[in-house]
Amino acid sequence: MILLDTDHLTMLNYISNPRCQALMMSMKVSPDQHFGTTIISVEEQWRGWFAYISRFKDVRRQVKAYKDLVELTGS
Repeated sequence: MILLDTDHLTMLNYISNPRCQALMMSMKVSPDQHFGTTIISVEEQWRGWFAYISRFKDVRRQVKAYKDLVELTGS
């Protein structure tokens, strides 16, 4: 199993970024196709999203941020 850290998870959100493309290619050609992460990385991702959302005082901008978060989680 290959563990992805918080930086990997963040990078995977930026599909058009060359670093994301390189990471995805490395994952694609890896002989080990079992990928995971730690609960600590999950917590860090959630904390980052909640900090991002809380910066918006305009509810409409919060709704957009929440929609992005839902899309990220695959819900």
